[in-house]
Amino acid sequence: MRCSNWYNQQQSRLLTRFVQIELAIGPLSALLPLGLFALFVADGYLWLGLALVTLVLGTLAGLEVPLLTRALEQERGVRNAIAGVLALDYLGALIGSLAFPLVLLPLLGFFPAAALIGALPAGMVFLLGRSLVVLRQWRFWGLGLSLGLCLLAPLTVPIGNALESNLYDAPIISRTQSEYQRIVLTRQQHDVRLFLDGDLQLSTTDEHRYHEVFVHPALQAVPSPKRILILGGGDGMALREVLKWKTVEEAVVLELDPAVVALASQHPLLARANGNAFRVPNKTGRDEEGELRSMPWPNRSYPTNSGPKS
Repeated sequence: MRCSNWYNQQQSRLLTRFVQIELAIGPLSALLPLGLFALFVADGYLWLGLALVTLVLGTLAGLEVPLLTRALEQERGVRNAIAGVLALDYLGALIGSLAFPLVLLPLLGFFPAAALIGALPAGMVFLLGRSLVVLRQWRFWGLGLSLGLCLLAPLTVPIGNALESNLYDAPIISRTQSEYQRIVLTRQQHDVRLFLDGDLQLSTTDEHRYHEVFVHPALQAVPSPKRILILGGGDGMALREVLKWKTVEEAVVLELDPAVVALASQHPLLARANGNAFRVPNKTGRDEEGELRSMPWPNRSYPTNSGPKS
């Protein structure tokens, strides 16, 4: 009886440590990304913050497998315990690595997704507390923390937006998180700027200098250009210049991110800047699936008898 009592105490202590680690991982997973972003906005020691976050979360996550293995080894044997725990660990890592970029990030955004991910270990503590008598006292901690992080998720949106606004010199008028990138549109008087993942793509005050030089010399090199393929150019500015040519019958924009094309065609300021190029009938094609359709290679001739419409 004494040996049985000692064994139960050891197993209970291991499970309790595991539960405590899960309860610590939950809020840290939700709040540390906000802290790192605030450090980035403030131009602080981001590298130090990243190192500390990696150390803390990596240490806590690294303790999960040994604790579970030790708790299960007496019941199932060391080999079976390790195999079962590692299988669940790898399966969870696979699901998480696919769900975050493909589902959670495009649908919820970075910070709400982090809060919901943090609610998962807390929810697991609640389920363990309902199933195991030795963890019964922890079930309310898990339930309360899980619900709290779910309620926190929508509140992280205005906090993240307020922090993000400090990265730009002009007020943000549109922000979108696609499955590929962060798309931000700012406006300062007549200057509308498009940013992708924080990098400036264009400013309506001077973008014409680039797009005119980019498009017209290339079309001058082709006799009577009719079918034009634009790689990238989801903002529609290059398409605007292409459609100035009378001979063009079809222009296809091959853009990786459909969200960029949607913004350029639907946002009034950006659509006005590109001359509503995506709405020109019978001349504009959009290949949003990223499939490059076969087109004949142009002849290498350089006539000068054609030009854009005045």
